[in-house]
Amino acid sequence: MAAFAASLLMCASALASAKVGTSGLSVHRNGERLEVSANILLDSLEVRADRQVYISPVISDSTGNLATLPALLVNGRNMQFALERGVIKAADERHPDIFSALRRRNGEPQTVSYHTSLDLEEWMLGSSAAISFPADTCGCGNFLGGAPGSPIALNLTPPAPVTPPVEKHIETFYSIHEGKARVQFEVDRTELHPDRYVARNGQVIDNRLQLKEIDDTVKYALSDPLVEIAAIEVTGYASPESPYIHNDQLATGRSRALAEYLAERYNLPKEACTYSAVPENWGEFREMVVASDEITEQQRADLLELIDEPAYGPSDYDAKERRLNTDPKFRKLYRDLILPKWFPHLRATRFVIKTRLKHTREIENP
Repeated sequence: MAAFAASLLMCASALASAKVGTSGLSVHRNGERLEVSANILLDSLEVRADRQVYISPVISDSTGNLATLPALLVNGRNMQFALERGVIKAADERHPDIFSALRRRNGEPQTVSYHTSLDLEEWMLGSSAAISFPADTCGCGNFLGGAPGSPIALNLTPPAPVTPPVEKHIETFYSIHEGKARVQFEVDRTELHPDRYVARNGQVIDNRLQLKEIDDTVKYALSDPLVEIAAIEVTGYASPESPYIHNDQLATGRSRALAEYLAERYNLPKEACTYSAVPENWGEFREMVVASDEITEQQRADLLELIDEPAYGPSDYDAKERRLNTDPKFRKLYRDLILPKWFPHLRATRFVIKTRLKHTREIENP
């Protein structure tokens, strides 16, 4: 067995055909380490049963610097058996670091996913630093022999970027105009009706006056011929009756419908008309309770205590609304005043019209 091993080692590096390729090469810096990965393609490599090939990646530069990476050992059938039985070893003095050892199955596609890392040295950042995947073809440990193709540059130091002209956007708003309109919608619907409309349940919806208020605000904002509309922001508010999640869907859909209507009316891109929603307008409800002269001081105190209770989600808001409707302290007040008279005023739309000076975009070369 020893004699057999010796005979194997004498011819271990002889190679009939050293055609090796690579793909998917990646070399990048990771702190003070250099990460290397690639697919080593053995499809065209033929290795006789009693032969083996070391593919030893190397990084080098034009001044003679050299770093050898762990080798891939490709064995013929007999050599792989000898390695597995411990008759021979993969590493030797010429190839001390072995990434992996495998058997070449001639005539079959075979790809090895190679990856390793090493200490980053300053010379590797130079413009001539490159990596290649040579095979030891002469039996003498010549790592540079039989390199497949040309070395591939590392390019770890990119060229200094060319500073392009800087486009300076001057978006300082000339003025901000705010207003509130009570745009009406059909029950449980989000379609906007700009003209007089009679719903199927007989509800009459007439938004002409409310939309005129928005239109008048826009005309006032554009009274200076040197300004233009920069943006319109729409926020829709719903009253607290009905489940919170349902109110959220309605308020959002109605705000979106109004924003899209304004974008089309004033020939603005859709992204210039933004929308948001407040599913339940408890803030304005509180203001109405504080200012009202239609309730007693005790009713005011009880309502404020309820309104100011912390709410952390839809179920908490629904519980508040349910107490308004069922608690003996609020039930009659809710039925006679809050629901029919106050809540309709909470279903409002606030809008903000932002204008800016025309021709404010400039391009500057630094």
